[in-house]
Amino acid sequence: CLYDLIVVGGGLIGSACARHASAREGVRVIIIGQPEPEDRADTEIHGCWHDEGRLFSTREKVWGELTRASVGRFEEIEEKSGIKFYVDSGYLDVAGPRYDGFAEWVEDSNEMQEDHNCPILSPEEVQEMFPFLSLPAETTASYEPPVQGGGYLSPRKLVRAQQKIAKDQGCEVINALATGLVRAATGWRVETENGDYFHAKTVALCQGTYSGLSFLGKDLLPPLDLTFTAQTTALIQVGEEEAHRLRTMPSMVIQLVPVKYTYILPPIRYPNGKTYLKFGAHDLDKTLTSHKQVTNHYRLGPDPAHVHKLTLEALQLLPGLAIQSVRGDSCVTSNTPGKVAPYLDITMEGLVIACGGCGTAAMCSDEIGRVAAALALEGRWDSEVSRDLCRIKYKSISHM
Repeated sequence: CLYDLIVVGGGLIGSACARHASAREGVRVIIIGQPEPEDRADTEIHGCWHDEGRLFSTREKVWGELTRASVGRFEEIEEKSGIKFYVDSGYLDVAGPRYDGFAEWVEDSNEMQEDHNCPILSPEEVQEMFPFLSLPAETTASYEPPVQGGGYLSPRKLVRAQQKIAKDQGCEVINALATGLVRAATGWRVETENGDYFHAKTVALCQGTYSGLSFLGKDLLPPLDLTFTAQTTALIQVGEEEAHRLRTMPSMVIQLVPVKYTYILPPIRYPNGKTYLKFGAHDLDKTLTSHKQVTNHYRLGPDPAHVHKLTLEALQLLPGLAIQSVRGDSCVTSNTPGKVAPYLDITMEGLVIACGGCGTAAMCSDEIGRVAAALALEGRWDSEVSRDLCRIKYKSISHM
């Protein structure tokens, strides 16, 4: 059986690519990727989509364009799949003068106010809107109201929704790890961990973090220029009464110190039936350069001191917060140089790579997947984002 397209990677971008590709009449598509494990100790492949809360915002330049297009299709994805995965909670972006990018932040906030009617608010105005929030006096906030591009989503439910629609459109889903990629007379051959082989005219590699760690094209191409950032999150459990008190809380980012920021999700019910606030931040003290280091980061969990610090931030932001319990969790983001745009490129005839979400893949994955599908099936760049910004860069010998 010869497919038109094999999508390798069953995460956010890969699932979106499979949905968009399989929507085309007469196109045979298959997606190969590992499902979420029940226990992290059972696998060495971890996905940032194995989670229940990611914010979305249309604020940033390139990422904002990609997100705006994606968010515009969220309702359609919910309707076609029958799976609810997002909430228009609004989004609040807060910064203070000590933040290294404060001048640029002010410029971006003014643009958001002019172009998208997103007001700039003082701490007092924020507290008037959200009485439970307490911001430092020196800060300023930019607010994306509900239905204007700000909110939060469940990445695991989004993946499930994308794959359900893709299957309904005739896409085959193989729950396995792809382990081999070779050129073949008909195009490409992909092998899985089970020893199965699949052939296609075109392959789209959407391997997330593993594009830079266990890259399926390693025998064909140099290593991609990707770096990895460890993320620590504090999942702060609250009861029903407290969740109700915070029910209008937007998703947030707070930038008060030179190079770090904290991202915040309002109360979300997780699969275990408990409700958590999520506070997350980069762990810049942890170096991740190998597959083993990433695996250990996921398996061993974060530094308890870092989780405690995030919990203290929560208590400062939300005075009187009634905490029932706190647990830490880990994540990893893969970053392209400068974090300006994702990698979206044709690297060899019939081989497309889509990766490097820079911590924003959840919110803009549907558009990245759509553009990847157009590249794979038509060889055509179908985006207002500059193609040159998304071209693959490889590591130089000095970095290897």
